[in-house]
Amino acid sequence: MQAQSLRDFFSVLRARFSVCFFGIIAVSVWIQCCFYQHPFSENAQESSLIGSISRAALIVLLIVAFVCGHFNEREQKLADWLSVSTLTVTAALYVAQNEIPHLPVTLLETLLAGIGIAWGIGMWMRFYERLQPDEALVYTFICLALSSVINFCMTLMPHVMCYVLCIFLPIVSYVAYHQAMRELDKRNAQQMFHVKHNGERDGKRDAAIAAHEEHDGERVATNPTGIIDGAGSAAGAGDATHDVTSAIAAGSIMNTASNTFTNTPKPVYDAEPISTVIRILAGIALLGFAVGLAGAYPFYQASALSMPLRIVHQVGVCMLSCGLIWWALIHGGGLKFGTMWRFIIGFIIAGVILVALSSENSIALGILLIAIANTFLAGYLWFTAYDYGRHLSMPTYVVLGAVWIVYILPRELGRCVILRLDAFNGLTLLPVIAISFLVVVGIALLLSDNLPYTRPLFADFSGKTAREIHNQSFDPSLDKSLDQPLEAPSLPASAVPINATPSTTLDARCKYIRQHFGLTERETDMVRLLAHGRSKTSISKELFISENTVKSYTRNVYSKLNIHSKQQLLDILDNLTI
Repeated sequence: MQAQSLRDFFSVLRARFSVCFFGIIAVSVWIQCCFYQHPFSENAQESSLIGSISRAALIVLLIVAFVCGHFNEREQKLADWLSVSTLTVTAALYVAQNEIPHLPVTLLETLLAGIGIAWGIGMWMRFYERLQPDEALVYTFICLALSSVINFCMTLMPHVMCYVLCIFLPIVSYVAYHQAMRELDKRNAQQMFHVKHNGERDGKRDAAIAAHEEHDGERVATNPTGIIDGAGSAAGAGDATHDVTSAIAAGSIMNTASNTFTNTPKPVYDAEPISTVIRILAGIALLGFAVGLAGAYPFYQASALSMPLRIVHQVGVCMLSCGLIWWALIHGGGLKFGTMWRFIIGFIIAGVILVALSSENSIALGILLIAIANTFLAGYLWFTAYDYGRHLSMPTYVVLGAVWIVYILPRELGRCVILRLDAFNGLTLLPVIAISFLVVVGIALLLSDNLPYTRPLFADFSGKTAREIHNQSFDPSLDKSLDQPLEAPSLPASAVPINATPSTTLDARCKYIRQHFGLTERETDMVRLLAHGRSKTSISKELFISENTVKSYTRNVYSKLNIHSKQQLLDILDNLTI
């Protein structure tokens, strides 16, 4: 979905757009209006802690079920219905309690809410894990922005009307989720048909190429990459792999055993040291506790924003979400794990400093900054769990559940702790000291762009340019996945051994270019298709994207490699040696 302009971006988004993909907004709004009851209940902080504990308990059980393999598709569908039913009943209880204030169902409401949303929102991760990173990024932060705006609008309604609407939100989310999964199934079926069609077409051509090369053995030695020249003539037998390449570029990999398509990148995080996982989770937990303390300080109660600041809060979240999408997918600035944490922590630190100044205006502004950071952090953690789980052999829900537990429980605990400190009048600076300490430790744990070590998070959104690469010294040890590391271009293409497999050498060269020139997965696949001689029209048909989008990808590749033509790209591939 990466593009060079807003016009290209919306052109691609429209081609892959479906309203049902935004169904997660329904359950997100339900959580804000019912689970946190903001700003309806004076005891929302304490009740949300109880609900968070019940939510965490069920998440632990679900994680155990996933890991042990006892949570199959049938059981997941049953969990879908149980979650919808629980959330619907909970919203109905809120309506009843609003009409009968002394109805003793508060504890039941809280427990049911925590249990319902443990899977009610978690089931959407099964949808997200089937998306490519660029598409997942767009829907994550657009949904975050829209849910924030809708929640604000609902807080302007009478309480009973808001709760009545929440009765219908769980079923809306359920219907949208299953429709979204069917849309992805339909998309994958179209891709499978297209790949099979291309495979039949190219099988005949490859047979002709093989017959020709039988009488011209020098071609494999002089052009081992299988690259097709500018006129489109064949130059190697490796082109038979293009159908699988096309499927990868389109966001799917064909499983020949089942004739289905799945989005299954390599589980590189299976080899990640456990110490790295503990470090990341500990940093998230500390920052969650700091956000909880800061959210109720300095009044030692839930800090409610005034109406003008609520508007600024929603506008701020929307601007940050849209700005992130623009930066990563249109500007091409890239995303880095540590850099994003610096940005979020910067908001928290600025908010704490303003609150500590103790003036009325500075306190209001500080609370606003902390609220924006807390809301934006929800979307960021969701996408972090998606990116990590996508490269792990375990289900992505396991990662999401672990992240939610270590963030939400400490945050709610921090809020409850700060609410109890009002009895200690002489300790007014203690929260500031505690928040500052937690933030500093969180910085030490999380502010590294190289975490995890086996593959940095958000590696699909590298913003590194070719010029930056040229200014760096080459280190062959960077690519540990190759038996023999690639070296800097120094020998002509004819130096490649005659027994080199064309598809292997091309894949190795593309891997080198991706790693050292900062290409995304889609841009790397574009290089591979161009190397196979595909025209822009052919690529657009194979990947179900517009020709303008193909041109945008091509421009991105040329810009990062500091080249200006397809021939220069082919020359780079030819001059790389193993």
